[in-house]
Amino acid sequence: MSIPASNACPVPDISRWLGRYSIGQLRVDAWYTTQRGRRVDAAERGLLLHLLGRFHNAPHTVEVGCGTGHFAAFLAQHGLSMIAVDVHPQC
Repeated sequence: MSIPASNACPVPDISRWLGRYSIGQLRVDAWYTTQRGRRVDAAERGLLLHLLGRFHNAPHTVEVGCGTGHFAAFLAQHGLSMIAVDVHPQC
């Protein structure tokens, strides 16, 4: 399905934001390698699996604002068909 140009949302200039976002994501990814980050990551992953267990018949999951895809990759490893989107062009 294609969206006619007249109905498409305007794309804002996000170039200034992307530089800050990239630096911030590098810090977030590095934080997950710390002792505290690993504990929090394990808790968040457990919570995700618990919550998504209620939707065991849903084969697809959408993560909006996926950042580097940290959790999308985790969920894909657990058999979910993932759609992950983010404003950053590398996602």
